[in-house]
Amino acid sequence: MIKISIKKKKKPKLQQLFIENCLFVEEAFYSMEKAIIAYLDGDFDQAIEKTNETIEIEKKQDRSREEIISRLFSRETMVFSRSDRLSIVESLDRIADKIEIALKNLIIYRCDISPELKEGIIKITKLNSKIGKEVKELVIAIFEDFSKGKEHVEEITDLRREVRSIHWDLLEKNYSVKQDFKDFNLQETLIKNLGKVADRAEEFADQIYNLLCKYSS
Repeated sequence: MIKISIKKKKKPKLQQLFIENCLFVEEAFYSMEKAIIAYLDGDFDQAIEKTNETIEIEKKQDRSREEIISRLFSRETMVFSRSDRLSIVESLDRIADKIEIALKNLIIYRCDISPELKEGIIKITKLNSKIGKEVKELVIAIFEDFSKGKEHVEEITDLRREVRSIHWDLLEKNYSVKQDFKDFNLQETLIKNLGKVADRAEEFADQIYNLLCKYSS
């Protein structure tokens, strides 16, 4: 009788799980951009499809976070302490949560976006996607090349500053446009939620910068 040996599938290293997690976050940023642009173009079916896609990505990111947390007390060696590892993955999760909230509010409480605001909203959305890419690069840097970390922190800070500038302009325009209160309120919520996504990413970058200072020799 021939014995068939089945090799157990190797678990990915903890470092790989962190990188996978940030890839989900980056993917959520891009999916959010597609959803919002579709919404602004009046393609609600596509907007809903991309929103649902973003929600599924967030669920994957959440499951990835849970796996990382379950492995935090393993004997795998990493540069960062367990508490710092937990802080990193929880901060990534908070970014993904803000993305999900921004899209859910937009799709559930639909409003007519004023033409005067569309260009600015698209700009913020695209800047947020760039931030998502930098968040991914920053996470890769802290595991593979500390020297590149500061560069990505600075880029996230600069992009967030651009978002904040457009954010205030949009809020001001929203007050000056003649519209009913419901649309005014929902547009203000969308603008603020998009700003909060960038804010969370900058908070994450600041946190990582502190870790870079803490662990750099």
